[in-house]
Amino acid sequence: MPEIYMEIEAVIFDFGGVLLRTEDRAPRATLAQELGMTYERIEQLVYYSPSGKKAALGLISADDHWEEVGRYLNLSPGKLKEFRRRFFDGDRLDEELLNCIRSLQNSYQTALLSNAWGDLRGYLENSWRIADAFDEIVISAEVGLAKPDARIYTLLLKRLDVEPRGALFVDDSIENIEAANQIGMPTIHFDRPDKVLPELQRLLKATQ
Repeated sequence: MPEIYMEIEAVIFDFGGVLLRTEDRAPRATLAQELGMTYERIEQLVYYSPSGKKAALGLISADDHWEEVGRYLNLSPGKLKEFRRRFFDGDRLDEELLNCIRSLQNSYQTALLSNAWGDLRGYLENSWRIADAFDEIVISAEVGLAKPDARIYTLLLKRLDVEPRGALFVDDSIENIEAANQIGMPTIHFDRPDKVLPELQRLLKATQ
C-alpha cells in the first residue's frame, strides 16, 4: 500500500467478494455436482466465460449472458430460472460492513466500484435497497470499463472530485488492489472479513 500523504476524503468498496460474499458454498456445490461439474467450473461458466466477460463490459445484457449459460447447459427456461436462484442461494450481504459504510457517510464520501453486469444497479436499488449507502456507484457494464483497467478508477475519482491519494479502496482481488496502488490510491486487501473493519478504522484515524 502506498504511503498516505493526505487526509482521506472518500472510501471506495468493491461489491462481489466484499459486500456480497458466498458464505455457504453448499448450494452451489450441490448444483455443480448435479450437472456433472466442479465447483470451480460452474463459477467459471457464470462469471468468466466469454459471455460473462462481455456482460461485465456492457457488450451484452445480463439476460443475454444467462441465455448463453442455459444453452451451454441445455436448460429449459424454467430450469435456467431455477439454476440462477440456486447458484446464488449461498450469497450473503455483510450487514456489519454495510452499517459501517453508512456511518462513514457522516465524514466521507462513499462509493461502490464493481465489475458487474448491467442488472446490478436494479438489485442495489430495488432488491437489497442499499444504493443510498453510496454517494457514487460505478458499475463496469455501465461504463464499458472494468478493473484493473486504470481508467475505471480515474473515472470514479473524477466523479468524486478526489485525488487518488485521498481515496481509500477496498477490494478482495489483489490484481485490482495493485492496479489502484499504481495510480497512488491507498488500499485495503479484503482477504479476511474479521480484519477489514479494524484496518479501515486504523487507516482513517491515522489520516484525520
